Amino acid sequence: MPATSAPEIILSIDPAFAYGEPGSLDAHSGSDGWSVWRHLSSAVTRDPLDIEAHVRRVRLARQLDVAGMVFSALVDAFIALGTHGLALRRRLLDSSRDLLGSEEAHYLEQALERGLFRGQDLPLGTQSVLDPGLMSNQAMVRHVRAEVAAMGVVEQAGALLDQGDLPGARAVLEQALLANPQDTAVSQELLAIYRHSRDSQAEAAMRDQLAARFGKAPAPWA
Repeated sequence: MPATSAPEIILSIDPAFAYGEPGSLDAHSGSDGWSVWRHLSSAVTRDPLDIEAHVRRVRLARQLDVAGMVFSALVDAFIALGTHGLALRRRLLDSSRDLLGSEEAHYLEQALERGLFRGQDLPLGTQSVLDPGLMSNQAMVRHVRAEVAAMGVVEQAGALLDQGDLPGARAVLEQALLANPQDTAVSQELLAIYRHSRDSQAEAAMRDQLAARFGKAPAPWA
């Protein structure tokens, strides 16, 4: 009987702990593309002036090649820069024209000189995380929350991060972990959020809560 080879094991690095090569603006290597997208979306939501995250996000959107993602990433970069960084905005737009619709390209071309700002009317379907109008409609909020409620806890948190709701994602994970401290996936996701946001105070407070409620903190927190 011929020997069978062992199945290949592919390890995906959590993007919160992955680093790109020095001088490179490519998305983090070794990580799942959608995890990196969530990670970068959270980064630009928390700090809209994180220009490096914006550039990585545009480049990643090109790699994932899903309709609307490149345009959404470009819109967020344009909003963050306003009327500044004309050369960078033009370069990002020119490098992405092949994945933009004609109307999308025209819209961003018009925004090069006049700039793009929060609160402006954006084309329908734009998934910008910096557009305050995206989640302003309360019916839309209830609809999104209903969809999120039907998911698992980690998926809920991921969906909220995709919507730019970092506090909401953290609250969902914190509540779930206090209910079930042995859920390793929830532990890891929450730790990743704490450490990426550099909120060591909140991490220490959660560790103390777990120890006080269950006698000791679970393994990832010990």
